This record gives sequence, C-alpha cells and structure tokens, in this order.
Amino acid sequence: MRNHSLIQELNEFCSLSVEVIPQILDAFKVIELPKEKTVLREGFTNRHVYFLQSGIVRRYYIPQVGHQKTTSFITSSSFFTDLDSFERRKGSATTFNTETDCTIYSIDYFKLQGLMEANPSVR
Repeated sequence: MRNHSLIQELNEFCSLSVEVIPQILDAFKVIELPKEKTVLREGFTNRHVYFLQSGIVRRYYIPQVGHQKTTSFITSSSFFTDLDSFERRKGSATTFNTETDCTIYSIDYFKLQGLMEANPSVR
C-alpha cells in the first residue's frame, strides 16, 4: 500500500502510519473519466479534493469575452481543487476538464474533515 501513488504523494507532506493508510484509501473514491469530461464546472460549488493518478486535466475559465483561458495543466500524481470554492463553499471560478482518459481519486469535504479529526497526522 505504501507504493500507491496517492500515499507516496501524501507522504511528501506528512509521515503516515501503517494504520492510517487503509483509512485514507477507503475515504477516497476512484473515478475513471474519459477524455473531454468535466470534473468541476465554473459556477458550481466544489465539495472535493482530487488526486490525479493518471492522465492530464486542464484548468480554465471563461472571461466575459467568451474565449477559454487556460490557467494550468494538471499532470499525474498531483492534487487539485478550487481551494477558494472548497473552503468558502462558493461557486468555482474555474472549470477542470479531462484532456486525456484519467483516473482520479476524490474525497469530499466531510470525509476529509472526519479523516483529519480521527488522525491528527493527516492534518
């Protein structure tokens, strides 16, 4: 389990005990998305933190003139979210769209809070 890309990336932030690893993996939901699918749409409230295990996700917004403006590309083994929307429970300022077939791990706000409360090392 320590070889899982999600666990390896989390270990960059904190040292995870062997006991907490299964809890973390159980808390995340695996999402398989084909190319050109929306993960989070501008204007909708973001309730998740995502981990991109494989693939590429594009983050963009549409200014008033109507043309998409790409702000970043998220690559494999990266976390992503609209943090302002996630923390403040307001509409997202950007859209996240898959550019390739993607495997994404997702954890919702309440599961993340519960995981952090039960395991202070995860904070």
